[in-house]
Amino acid sequence: MRFTICILLIAFSLSACKKEKFESVPQITFKSFSPDVWYYNSLSGTNEGPVMSLQLTDAEGDFGDTSYIYVRNLTTDSMRLDSFKFPNLATLNTKNLNVQVDVILANLIPSIVNPPSTVTDTLFFEIYVKDRANNKSNVITTTDPLFLISE
Repeated sequence: MRFTICILLIAFSLSACKKEKFESVPQITFKSFSPDVWYYNSLSGTNEGPVMSLQLTDAEGDFGDTSYIYVRNLTTDSMRLDSFKFPNLATLNTKNLNVQVDVILANLIPSIVNPPSTVTDTLFFEIYVKDRANNKSNVITTTDPLFLISE
């Protein structure tokens, strides 16, 4: 009986020590918006967008000048998909890549010529990335809203 208990304890301990597994297909998770309120003034040209932070893992880390982050605003009726160039990851160890990627959302909202009044909108986004091998990551939706206040 003692021998069986020892074997079970050892087996349980070894199974609990799994190493992190990286896949060839990139995996992303949403972390946060900073700040989570976006004050947008189309008349004065004030358009300092917030930063959206994502966590990215990839076995090869093959991201570069032909890689993009794709973002779609789910709140508007527009099916427009915006893309952002990937930041330069050349200085990082690309094997088993696990990094935070920050995307500045400043150009995501089109200019409004004559806004009717101050409007507050709650925005959610759908996001994915593609690497150089054209592997498409999982498609995620932001869990926290971004509040857009336009004047």
